[in-house]
Amino acid sequence: MDQGQRVAVWSAAPAIDWLLREGRLIQDSVRLVDALASQLLDAGAPLWRMRLGFFTNHPQLAAWAHIWTRGQPTRIERIPHGVQRTGAYIGSPAQKMVESGGAVRYRLDDLSPSDHPVLHELAAAGGRDYLLLPLQFSDGSRNVLALATDEARGFTGRDLENFEILSHPLAAVLEVAAT
Repeated sequence: MDQGQRVAVWSAAPAIDWLLREGRLIQDSVRLVDALASQLLDAGAPLWRMRLGFFTNHPQLAAWAHIWTRGQPTRIERIPHGVQRTGAYIGSPAQKMVESGGAVRYRLDDLSPSDHPVLHELAAAGGRDYLLLPLQFSDGSRNVLALATDEARGFTGRDLENFEILSHPLAAVLEVAAT
């Protein structure tokens, strides 16, 4: 479904059903992220960009992320240890979400010069609204589901609700995949 044909009111239920039946069986992480994004778009979600970020116990990496952007190949980002002491993380939306344990949202068309550079980068690329949700794993770690839309109106209350509903089964599936 293309952006112009988006369903006005969509439900996360079909994507959750797919995730729990079929998605959890996909072993290739890039294929899983691509398929999840496709499921969300087919359901009518106003999705432009999705980032799934995970902390790790790897000796060389602090975290890794999969970044899907509509119309582009999914890319994997490897994040080195020490990033938490850099400007890329300090004051970032991810830091705020990880520390608060709750959702964090930014309207990208109403930023101030003091807002974190990542927000300005997303806005410059066409983003209008940005939402980060915690993916809580059983070890207590808070991993990141970050979603952005390029629709002028941004996310609706129903969009926020659907993404929050999705985040719980997504965390469970991704925790198993991450181990």
